Amino acid sequence: MKITATLLCLVSAAALVSGCDSARKAFSSDKTAPDEFAVYSRPPLSLPPEYKLRPPTPGVALQRGEAATTLAKRAIISQAVRRLA
Repeated sequence: MKITATLLCLVSAAALVSGCDSARKAFSSDKTAPDEFAVYSRPPLSLPPEYKLRPPTPGVALQRGEAATTLAKRAIISQAVRRLA
């Protein structure tokens, strides 16, 4: 009885799955692989008109951003303060 019920379940599951088109595509071997020898034409890369850095303007202070460690510490501290509040 137990073997018959198991066999009946397996046969019915196989019949249901075989009727499904997406299951057939998933389990079949007719998948197309990409062509490794194909050569695709791509547009050329665009380059900026200036390749050099602009010289600094005399008399103007350099703009320096904050260090990454300072920004990280500030973010961690602000998160800790929010949790305590």
